Amino acid sequence: MAVYHNWNSPLLQTENLDLKLTPYKVLATSSKHGFVQMIEECLPLAELLATDGTIHNFLKKHAPMEGAVYGISPEVIDNYIKSCAGYCVVTYLLGVGDRHLDNLLLTKNGKLFHVDFWKHCYTSFLALRRSANLILNLFALVVDASIPDIALEPDKTVKKVQDKFVLHLNDEEAVHYMQNLIEISVTAMMAAVFENLHKMAQYWRK
Repeated sequence: MAVYHNWNSPLLQTENLDLKLTPYKVLATSSKHGFVQMIEECLPLAELLATDGTIHNFLKKHAPMEGAVYGISPEVIDNYIKSCAGYCVVTYLLGVGDRHLDNLLLTKNGKLFHVDFWKHCYTSFLALRRSANLILNLFALVVDASIPDIALEPDKTVKKVQDKFVLHLNDEEAVHYMQNLIEISVTAMMAAVFENLHKMAQYWRK
């Protein structure tokens, strides 16, 4: 979140832009655990849509204004539009993945923000490509280790991983390759299926 904080202030402010981002503090206590600053009066979009039906209904309930456009306070509408635009650009530039309705949150004053950033696609992809030889050698060493997924086609395992690195491309071309994969996934039916499976998993956990 330090990146977001730096972009929100002062970098964006030097361009006279206030995109209503919501930076919050994170303290890591181990590789898998930590503390996150609490942002008050906000809900995940999944919960919001389940209780209010639409974002419009949610904002109108918490910031009504008779005679205003959409019946909602103009300040809240401004917060919503700018925060949507801001996070679209920031998450695009950082290559943030794993977005679903449980890690997109909305405050009662209209500020949209993201949580749970564990995938930074392009940066991670390029970093792993630089260590491709090491990773491929490690895969070669475990081909005969009777690992179920590898044992299915042991002679093709290393080649499959190597192909995914697209090592014949330079870094810029590799980023474009990853972008194309993401664009394809956006329109894929499986994304909707996984979102519903995620909802089911959350339901049964309760």
